[in-house]
Amino acid sequence: MDSSGDDVSVVIQSLFKDLELGDIQEARLGRDLKQEFGDLLQLSEEVLKKLGLDAAVVMGLSGDWEIANEICRQLVVRCADDRMAIKLWQLRALFELEKYPEALALSTSTRWPSELLIHVNYLTGEAFEGLRMYDEARLRFDAVFKLNRSYRNIAQKITRY
Repeated sequence: MDSSGDDVSVVIQSLFKDLELGDIQEARLGRDLKQEFGDLLQLSEEVLKKLGLDAAVVMGLSGDWEIANEICRQLVVRCADDRMAIKLWQLRALFELEKYPEALALSTSTRWPSELLIHVNYLTGEAFEGLRMYDEARLRFDAVFKLNRSYRNIAQKITRY
C-alpha cells in the first residue's frame, strides 16, 4: 500500500483532472477539498466506480481518513467492482482512525484472497496491538513474517513480543 511521493502526485493530478477540480497547485493554496471529495459520494454509480477508490486513496494519503473510510463504505455498498481492494483500503482507514474493533470486524468478516493476506494480517495485527491484545497481534505478525520477512517493519514487531 506504500507509494512514492511521485506516484501519489500523479494519481492526485489525474483525479483532479477527472473531477474537473482544476490544477493541484492551485488547490494547495488553501482550497479545502473535503467538500469536493464529499460531493463525490453524490455522483452516479458509474462515475463512483471509476474514481471512488482513487479518491479514497487520495483522501487517506492526505490525512483525511474519515472521508476515505466513508468513500470506501459507499463503494462497498454501491459498487461490486474491485470490492477487495476497496475493503483493504477501508481496513487501512479504520486502523488509521484507531477504530480497532471495526477494523477487526471487517478483517474477520471478509473472505480475503490469498494475495491480500499479507496486508490484511499486518493491519489486523496492528489493530490487535492497538487494543493491547498482544498475543493475537503476534499471531498475525508471525503470519506476515512467514510470507515476507522484509515486509514493512515486521522483523521489529516480531522481536518486540
